Amino acid sequence: MHSNSFMSALRPGTLVARRFRILELIGEGGFGAVYKAEEVGVGRHVALKLIHRPDGISQDDVEELKARFEREAQALGRLHSPFIVNLVELGMFGQRVYLAMEFVRGRPLAQLLAEEAPLKPLRACALTLQILQGLAEAHQAGVIHRDLKPDNVMVERLPLGGETIKLLDFGVARFQNAGRGDMKTQDGRVLGTPSYMAPEQGLGRVSPQSDLYGLGVILFEMLSGRLPFVGETALELMTRKLNTPPPIDYLYQLGLPPALVKVVAVALATEETDRYPDAMAMGEALHAALDETTGAPAASGFMESTGVFRAEDTTGTHMRGAVEVSAPGEAEEEPGRSGRLVIFGIAAMLLAAAAAAFLVFWLRRTPDGPTAPPAAATQVGDAPVVMDVTAAPGSDGLNPRDVALAQSLATARVADDAGRRADALAGYRRFLAEAPPQHPERAAVQARVDALSAP
Repeated sequence: MHSNSFMSALRPGTLVARRFRILELIGEGGFGAVYKAEEVGVGRHVALKLIHRPDGISQDDVEELKARFEREAQALGRLHSPFIVNLVELGMFGQRVYLAMEFVRGRPLAQLLAEEAPLKPLRACALTLQILQGLAEAHQAGVIHRDLKPDNVMVERLPLGGETIKLLDFGVARFQNAGRGDMKTQDGRVLGTPSYMAPEQGLGRVSPQSDLYGLGVILFEMLSGRLPFVGETALELMTRKLNTPPPIDYLYQLGLPPALVKVVAVALATEETDRYPDAMAMGEALHAALDETTGAPAASGFMESTGVFRAEDTTGTHMRGAVEVSAPGEAEEEPGRSGRLVIFGIAAMLLAAAAAAFLVFWLRRTPDGPTAPPAAATQVGDAPVVMDVTAAPGSDGLNPRDVALAQSLATARVADDAGRRADALAGYRRFLAEAPPQHPERAAVQARVDALSAP
């Protein structure tokens, strides 16, 4: 029996390591929690991730969680980008490991997509360029994210309009100078989230191009409102990715500009060698696609600056752009860093022109509506979590128990959507019988069972 102090949540006001005062719980699962905390004496807010240890979790799983915290701290310690969450501190609080990071306001891209997808093309491009900037810096520092997905991208509305992003959760990141040993968990589970994993990740390989594939999936989802590949099991999903070309025709049917669709197609290429060689190249291609679509010359290309790309009026039909650029000499490159950072900035006039051209393409889309990609109606393994600390080790990968639960739930939901009440109830009840108490879907499934059981 483990001590209650090790497994219980922290109350507001609790002082962690004599430095961080707990303000509120942001998210909690069976194996950890994320808190909003205040740094004492400084007043700034931080996100504090801590491991909890309930009964039933093995020491090996605890060690894996600790290793994930340490890996994330090592990754973030290498990175200094306005598009990547900043590390504050890695430490111990009693028997608990904690990770303090910059507190990011806003909402996950996953929530934004659930509420607003599909996004206007220019808004999707603006967000993609910022994600590419974060990936460019990470890859330059030898860090592969390995689990890029909308849950790990925070989107913040700026006070004067526009949006900026932060990449989160480098807990399963791989360092390019590391051996193959850290590609999988100790029991051989592949790390990553199936819907956003590159085909080669299912085979145990990972590279910077794997992150670009994940971003290609995100861009496809932003533009279309759906995933390019789905399946009722993780194995089925990864098999489709390995053997089936991505449904690029669907994007053409939506009336999207061919140059933009080509960028998505290259990012989603099955073979790594057929994708962009790096994030810089994908950013250049996306920039060129905007130029080709508008017919306007490149106003600024890639801007060497410490500016932050901002896309204004992103929820309306028209979209204007602006680039905030520091004055010369205000921000100098950190000593020893290889190369200067390149920010994917697009000048305001170019984006204004692009808005008009995109609008023309949008209004000329196929009148009868697009045909959706032929795929199952369920995505697997992507239940939202808070910075992935609340899930069991490996639950973001092909864990057999989690895959079985996901398959059971997917089957029930397909039956529910088809109006097969008895089959849906049987599937939901099977899920409730097998799912652990802390499973994030339990409450919703129980509510649905109650509703279907009502006379």
